[in-house]
Amino acid sequence: MVAMRELGSWVDIRYRGTYPDGTVFEDRLSGEPLRVVFGASCVPRGLESALREMALGEERRVEVTAAEGFGPHEEAAVFRIPVSMIPDYRSLPVGEYIQWYGDTAKNREPTAAKVIKVDDFEVVLDLNHPLAGRDVVYEVTVVDEGEAGRTPVDAMLDELRQQVAAQVVREGAASN
Repeated sequence: MVAMRELGSWVDIRYRGTYPDGTVFEDRLSGEPLRVVFGASCVPRGLESALREMALGEERRVEVTAAEGFGPHEEAAVFRIPVSMIPDYRSLPVGEYIQWYGDTAKNREPTAAKVIKVDDFEVVLDLNHPLAGRDVVYEVTVVDEGEAGRTPVDAMLDELRQQVAAQVVREGAASN
């Protein structure tokens, strides 16, 4: 086990997310790893807690309860909207997700909303996270790590600055 990582430090991970019955909901075992910056709420709290203790190269099965993950399914996030407020409401795909802007004065970014029901009177949208109310399991591997405030780009920029400074010193010495 490694010492607890500090806020702002990071790990790159590869993972597969499943429900407790083994059904896969996300698979990032190949391709670009996911960078998790500690304290930035990049992943569910229960997964971040486990990652803070994992060593580079370590593989682990992490079980995350709904409370430690995406929270409970909140009825307050299910909206009933009169069809008069939604142009072309009949084309909404029931059971699918759409990008919902809601009150554009407050919500400048779209929110994923699941279309629950469409009839002649109302549209029902669920703005809960798709995994809200669900326990999940992650098979995760830490493939890289870094200190707070230091990324590979920071290291490359520092090296470039040193090279430029050395060149300036050489050019200054040559002109004297």
